Amino acid sequence: PEGARIRVGTMDAYNGVVYDVSDKGVGSSGAFSPIRDNMSADATGSAATLDITMDEYKGVWLPDAGEVSRITFGGSDADALRRGTYYNESTGTAVATSKLRAGDTYTVDTVIPKTWTDKQLEDLGFGTVSLPKQIDGPEKLSALASDTVADAKSPIAQVRALVKKFSEEGFFSHGLEGEVLSRAGHTQERISTLISGEQMIGDDEQYAVAMTLAARSLGIPARVVMGFYPDKGHKGTFAANGDNLHAWVEVNFEKAG
Repeated sequence: PEGARIRVGTMDAYNGVVYDVSDKGVGSSGAFSPIRDNMSADATGSAATLDITMDEYKGVWLPDAGEVSRITFGGSDADALRRGTYYNESTGTAVATSKLRAGDTYTVDTVIPKTWTDKQLEDLGFGTVSLPKQIDGPEKLSALASDTVADAKSPIAQVRALVKKFSEEGFFSHGLEGEVLSRAGHTQERISTLISGEQMIGDDEQYAVAMTLAARSLGIPARVVMGFYPDKGHKGTFAANGDNLHAWVEVNFEKAG
C-alpha cells in the first residue's frame, strides 16, 4: 500500500552501546500481548492486506506494517506460530517466539495511517508517550541539537531542522568495498566520531541513532525503527532483503501519533 513501511523492530532504549527495546510496562516497546482478532481497534486510515512469505530470513521479529488488526498464519508451522506470536500496539511490532524460517507464510490485515504533511502538523505539539530513561548521548550532540533548532518556531520545524542538519551536512556511506570508510555500530564513541569529524560520514544506522539522541536531548519523543520501505509508486510483490534494509526515526505528535 502507498505509504506503508514494513517494520521489523522498534527501539526506544539506548544504553550507550545499542538501541534496544525497553520493558517499562504498558506503552513501552517491550510490552507485547498474545495476538488476537480485532487488535488496534481504534486505528484509523486505509485498510490493507499484506501476504508475506519467508525465504532466507530467520528470527523472532515478525515483519508487518501499519496498525495490525489480525495476523493469520499458513504452512506447517501455523499452529506454533499462532500460539507463540505477540504484538505491541504502541509500536506496531510483533515477535514470534518460535522463530520464523524459510517457507513460513502469513497474512497481515492492517490499517495504514494517513500521512500528515508538515503544514498539517504546524500547529500540533509533541505527543506524550511512554519512553524509558536513557543515558545521555555524546555531550557535543546535545549542543549540536540545541544550536540546530535555535531558530525553529514550532515542534515540526525543530524536527525538520534536525533532519536537514544530518541529511544535508552528512555524507552517506555504508563503508563497503569501494565506498568511503565508515565504521558500523552506534556506540557513544561511534556517534561522537560521527559528529566530531570534519565531515559526518555514516549510513542509516548512525544517522537514525544520532538524530534520535539529539531529539531526546531536547525532550522530543523519538525512537529508532528498523525495516523496509518500497520505492514510491511500487506495485506488486516487494522483495525485502539486506540490500534494502533501512533504519529511520519516528517522532510522536499529539493527535497525529
